[in-house]
Amino acid sequence: MNIRQPKWKELSSFEGASAFCDTVGYPCLVRPSYVLSGAAMRVVFNAKDLRAYLSEHGLSKEYPVVISKFILDAKELDIDAVAWNGQVVRMVNIRNDEGSEIHAVRSCFSFRQFPNMLKMRVFIQVMLL
Repeated sequence: MNIRQPKWKELSSFEGASAFCDTVGYPCLVRPSYVLSGAAMRVVFNAKDLRAYLSEHGLSKEYPVVISKFILDAKELDIDAVAWNGQVVRMVNIRNDEGSEIHAVRSCFSFRQFPNMLKMRVFIQVMLL
C-alpha cells in the first residue's frame, strides 16, 4: 500500500538522540523502546525538552529510547483483519478521531467495516487527502 511513516531510530545516548532530533527536526516523539504508546511517550519540541525527558526516564544500551519525527496534523488509523484459510473475511478500520498525539484511554475511535480490500483502500486514500 506504500504507506509512509516518519523517520525513527532506536538510541541509547543523549548525543545520539540529540543528533537524530536535530537531523529530522523538532518536534519528535520519544518513548522507551519497550512500549508502543501510553503515558511513557512524550512529544519534545527542543533539546531542553529532550534532555528533561531522558533525565526522567533514563537512557542506556540496556534501556534505549525510540525517537520518531512527530508529524503535526497527522491522521492515525489502524486496520485489523480476520482471515480464514488464507482469505481475509472481515476488515475494520479503527480511526483515532482526536489526532495522532492522543492515545490510550483518552482516545475517541471510529470503527468502520469493509467488505473487501479495494473499498478499504479507497476509503484510506480519501481519508488521507
